[in-house]
Amino acid sequence: MNPGIKDLEEHNYDKSRAILTKSQYRASVIVRNMLGKRLFCYYKKWFEETRHYNVVLKDKVKIKLTQLLKNRYGAYFLLWKSNSFNKKN
Repeated sequence: MNPGIKDLEEHNYDKSRAILTKSQYRASVIVRNMLGKRLFCYYKKWFEETRHYNVVLKDKVKIKLTQLLKNRYGAYFLLWKSNSFNKKN
């Protein structure tokens, strides 16, 4: 066997292994970035949903609840003021 061919075969084998390793590394980086972006999107959506829930809770529900309590306390105050709110034994 010719030693030049053997050296060329080893060189080609080393090059093909290097190319394979580099492409596997590139694929792993792509997968890592994809998973990172997916995870970031999940946490971003969770943050936005939580923020939206807090805004709705503080703005709409709190206002309606205070209006409801104000109306009920107002009705109780009117009954007390008109002396029709008496205790019964």
